Amino acid sequence: MIPSISLRRFIISWFLFMLIVNALQAQKNKVINSLPEKFCISANEFILAKMINDYRRQNDLPVIPLSKSLFFVALSHVQDLAQNRPDSNKCGLQSWSDKGEWKPCCYIKEQGKTSCMNDKPNELTGYKGKGYEMIYWGSEEVVPSDAIEVWKSTTLTNEMLINQGKWKTKIWKSMGVGLLDGYASVWFGDGKDQQKGIRLCQNDSLVEPLAASIDILPVKKTDQSGNHFFLITGSFKTRKQAEVQVAAHIKQGFHDAMVVEKDKVFRIAVSSYSSQEEAQKALNKLYSRFKGIWIMQN
Repeated sequence: MIPSISLRRFIISWFLFMLIVNALQAQKNKVINSLPEKFCISANEFILAKMINDYRRQNDLPVIPLSKSLFFVALSHVQDLAQNRPDSNKCGLQSWSDKGEWKPCCYIKEQGKTSCMNDKPNELTGYKGKGYEMIYWGSEEVVPSDAIEVWKSTTLTNEMLINQGKWKTKIWKSMGVGLLDGYASVWFGDGKDQQKGIRLCQNDSLVEPLAASIDILPVKKTDQSGNHFFLITGSFKTRKQAEVQVAAHIKQGFHDAMVVEKDKVFRIAVSSYSSQEEAQKALNKLYSRFKGIWIMQN
């Protein structure tokens, strides 16, 4: 039996309608495999990532390679949290709104459905691996030391930082950080990142993926087994004041800048060396740039 003209028109119209719907859905749920060409990270994001790796080194754990993809995911999420507040009603901080190029989702920890979090790196960047996120939120603009101190003092997040508890068998192969307003997000990944070229926004310099320089180093007064010689450019009474100066040095291209704490004084070091001879050579080169720079031995 041959369908009537009206029925055939209906079938064709329905077919075209479904094509349009599927195309729109595919556009909404598309996977973004390439990052924005001008994507970069802030000095404070770099500092927080280095603080995490320093904490792991203090616990005899390997540093986590920095990931351009996970930095992008972390920044995208803190922007969504700050601007759109998807963490409403029963939805947790790991939730995503419907106002971006990603699948919106409500993360409810008690339900055990973690795909909202685990799949976001692959969805946004094509990252081959699952992602795991920790979030800090405060009423004031976040600084790196505040976020990491809260994470270290909380059992669940501390175990995630240093692979204890349920994270003991996990191997973090990638890490990225995002900071905005009162939010700090760190993403750990169980896969290697194929994206290359992490750049600092302030000076467009490249960051080493295995950046593991220490930012906050309590100097051991009696430790003579592994001497360090630090090039000191200034001193402060509080850690926060010192971190501001470290961020300024990193913006200037001194990626190994750190805070060295000794006798309740927070000193700024642009670099450290294993021998006094190496430190002196570096000091001679930097003396004209940093008046009063001096060498401190631990």
